[in-house]
Amino acid sequence: ILISCILVLALALGGAAYYLLTSGHGKFAFAALAGSTIKNLVIPAAPLKGQDTGRTNILLYGMTKDGLRTDSVILMSYYWKEKKLVTLNIPRDLYIYDGYENAKMGEIYAYAVARKPHDKTYPDTYVASVISKEYNLRIDYWTELNMQGEVDFINAIGGVDINVPDSFTDYEYPTWNYSGYIRPAPHFTVGPQHMNGDAALIFSRSRHSLNNNEGTDFARSKRQALVIEAIMTKVKAMGLIGNIGDISKY
Repeated sequence: ILISCILVLALALGGAAYYLLTSGHGKFAFAALAGSTIKNLVIPAAPLKGQDTGRTNILLYGMTKDGLRTDSVILMSYYWKEKKLVTLNIPRDLYIYDGYENAKMGEIYAYAVARKPHDKTYPDTYVASVISKEYNLRIDYWTELNMQGEVDFINAIGGVDINVPDSFTDYEYPTWNYSGYIRPAPHFTVGPQHMNGDAALIFSRSRHSLNNNEGTDFARSKRQALVIEAIMTKVKAMGLIGNIGDISKY
């Protein structure tokens, strides 16, 4: 069932992990996580949207801690014929007309929440519609990525291995409650690194470094792609999702 190939990251980072964390389970064991992930992945039996046209598009919303804004938006496209997964990071500071006003991509979700505070599905649907119109493509599915869920999932699979392209230090990386900056400041050295969940999250979210142009949205996009690739590699090697091997190109 090729849904597992496409949604393994969405469910690993957002779906299964997000469900466990928001359903009162708190910390969870790897076995519980694996079981929940597999259950969510293998149940769908109906043809996937986009399968008939050869491309299925999924939006991954990386939410801020308060759940009111998208810290990052990643478009994941699976090409059925080529068995290829492609990701595109949509910059949070990109100005876009949302049908009401020109706003930053990272703010559109919050504006949607303010318009319909009691409609839990509206913000996700609305952001997807804005992106669909702006980029002239169909959005088939979407899911929210919970930051703590990402940390716990990566820890549950024993961390990930990432080849850091450039050394950098972020002296303005915020604490979890945004009351100040993390000290000592997060630092990453060029070369192979084994990262736990916290380190991988910081690596993928850092955006204030003055070293090697690592403070740009473009650099952050590349680092997020590296984390996704590392998770894919680790999950595939562990055999957590059997048919993830159907993705032959990333």
